[in-house]
Amino acid sequence: MDDVNYWIVNTNREYSPDGRDENDMLKEKKCAAYGDSKEGIKNLKKGDVVFLYRSKDYEKSYGIIAFGEADGNLNKRDFYDPNEKKKYEDFEYNMKLNNFNELKEPLEYSDINNITHKPDPLWLRDPIVSIDTESGMKIKNLLQNRIWYISIEYGTTIHNKTVNVLPLSGDEALL
Repeated sequence: MDDVNYWIVNTNREYSPDGRDENDMLKEKKCAAYGDSKEGIKNLKKGDVVFLYRSKDYEKSYGIIAFGEADGNLNKRDFYDPNEKKKYEDFEYNMKLNNFNELKEPLEYSDINNITHKPDPLWLRDPIVSIDTESGMKIKNLLQNRIWYISIEYGTTIHNKTVNVLPLSGDEALL
């Protein structure tokens, strides 16, 4: 397999404040872009790691809320606007995400910025952003460790494997 690229895809909360687009991405385990921004989805290739980013929501924290690996198959979907009574063909481009993980708590903007060292505070407002391999690997590892910790803490299931852990004490808990 070629080198893996790392991407942050905005869940479109700014233009879909009711969360419709974001909820669709989470439910269908995909990343998506719309209208003039949709072309960026074509840049994803099989195995690329995609982080879904919530940029604006006054009721929930913003940051990375899910991640997975692009399946490499571009999908297109029409959109019907009931207000304009108009159909927009191929308005959405999307790609399914394998090994999909939805986070209980987002990785917040400040944490992402500490890893990526981006100077522009608005860099994550773009619909699709490529990040360097080192930063992408750090973010993915951090998120995987969070998922592992939560799974151990609550005895939940990861990738069809139930984790049952006995409580540890003393130095064992630090391992």
